Amino acid sequence: MQTIGDLARGLALQNRQNVIKDKLEDLTTEMTTGIKADPALDLAGDTTRISHLQTGLSRIQAYLLANTEAELAVDATQAVLSDIQSQTEKLGVDFLKVDLATSPQARSAMSHSARETFSTLVSRLNTSVVGRSLFAGTATQQAPLKTSSEMLDDLKSHLLGATTAAEVMDRLDFWFDDPAGGFNTQAYLGSKTDLQPYQLSETETVELSVRADNSVFRNLMKQAAIGHLAADQNLAFTDNVQTALLSQAGRGIVNGQTALTNLRADVGSVQERISETRNRNEANQNTLRLARNSIVSADPYQTATRLEQVQAQLEALYVVTSRNREISLVNFLR
Repeated sequence: MQTIGDLARGLALQNRQNVIKDKLEDLTTEMTTGIKADPALDLAGDTTRISHLQTGLSRIQAYLLANTEAELAVDATQAVLSDIQSQTEKLGVDFLKVDLATSPQARSAMSHSARETFSTLVSRLNTSVVGRSLFAGTATQQAPLKTSSEMLDDLKSHLLGATTAAEVMDRLDFWFDDPAGGFNTQAYLGSKTDLQPYQLSETETVELSVRADNSVFRNLMKQAAIGHLAADQNLAFTDNVQTALLSQAGRGIVNGQTALTNLRADVGSVQERISETRNRNEANQNTLRLARNSIVSADPYQTATRLEQVQAQLEALYVVTSRNREISLVNFLR
């Protein structure tokens, strides 16, 4: 028969067993993860520094996410601008090389090339990345421009009845550049409001405010449209008018390259700032991680030593317990 003393002694052994098992589990976890099971224990309960470090790491992680989003958008924007420049440069050079005055076939071929370039311009400006339009301002859920075919049909209707190159140019200038013209009232479907700046760090923000209604793009689209519509049979321009319009398109496209290059330089400057800020954020992140790890990381040698000590304590407790009552080591460790 067990006495009250026996029961008390058994309960004390059981409690001691639970304490040692908990220590064993904590130390095993420390050995596996390299992280202290209870960092606050070594800090006398003062976890203020750890909290500050973790808050700083969380904030930098948010900035790095903004860095990634900004990089994705700005790199895609630069790729579109590069494509637009290569396409329009080629068309401009081809215009200037061809004898437009004496060759109807050359005028027809250049008109076809101009249409392809116009379609490329519209398509590239309607680019979206991860489901967000790049050039639509805050209207990121929709393409900023109507299709190239729709725009050219609108332009063709707008030019009906024009007979001189000067009249054609006046109408195209109005359609593309006037706030009441067809481009602003019909063709551009995006927002007039730029996206909010990206917050890359506590002190650094960048804006990427390149929209499809930018004057650089409108000018290039206008010149490509001139080049295509000049030889349109339904408009029935004379040979002299066609030649004048095609020559104007070639000069306009070539002259427009400077503004496009400047725009690419602006975007390149944004790319550089994003890259520099990312490097600073990653350096700060590494510094904070090192500081945090110096607090929470477990010393492998000390952990192994303590683990051996706790295992020895558990084995000694088993010996004592097994003398009091029959018990297997397997059941004891459960």
